Amino acid sequence: MSKMNSEARKYITQSLVLTVVLVCLSMLLALALGCHELWLMPVVVSGVFFVAVSLAIGLIWNAIAENKSIHTTFHNATNGFRMLAAIAVLTIVYLIVGREQMMPYALIFTAYYFIMLAHHSIFFTRLLNKKK
Repeated sequence: MSKMNSEARKYITQSLVLTVVLVCLSMLLALALGCHELWLMPVVVSGVFFVAVSLAIGLIWNAIAENKSIHTTFHNATNGFRMLAAIAVLTIVYLIVGREQMMPYALIFTAYYFIMLAHHSIFFTRLLNKKK
């Protein structure tokens, strides 16, 4: 088994740190607004999704990092994978909690999703520009 690529390790580390910061800030905001019971499960679902997808992307990146010709394709493919995974997670949540309780999940999950998308885009744009 080969040693983990430094970029993949950096991506996973940044994603984990970002997740911890987001979860802490989300719960502090929930406590300040007095809605921590309402936000707890949506924050947990969003945080677990963020970590799982980031780990998957980092590990796949580690496996293909040597092949320079597929970097742009990888970036586009991960965006599609992330969107399909997000739709699947929100559908499962909808089936479990129902329509009336879906709004906090949708709002918090959307915020996490866009932050994850921004992190991914910034990380790989810098990486691809550095390689040129």
